[in-house]
Amino acid sequence: MFWFVVCWVLVGGIFGWLASRKEQGPSAVLSDVKYGILTAVLAGLVWFPFFRVDSEDPFIRAFNFLLFSVFSAICGAAPGLWLVHSLQSRGRGSQRQRQSG
Repeated sequence: MFWFVVCWVLVGGIFGWLASRKEQGPSAVLSDVKYGILTAVLAGLVWFPFFRVDSEDPFIRAFNFLLFSVFSAICGAAPGLWLVHSLQSRGRGSQRQRQSG
């Protein structure tokens, strides 16, 4: 289980960093990496019972580990970061309307 979590954190951090490339400022990078890791780990914990394969063959175990870890982290980080970015842009839009009005 430890290595699954490590993989989720790495993939979530990479997705967060990639998502922060369109934003500007160091706070955007830290925020996106944090949300990427959080959503990837949460998705991994949700998906973990469904992808559990007990096998003695090391190739099957390695393939299952890589496939499951990356798939669950992507399925968590991508929609999670999209949601965070859409909520942040909605908040910025309402602030601009208040300032101009």
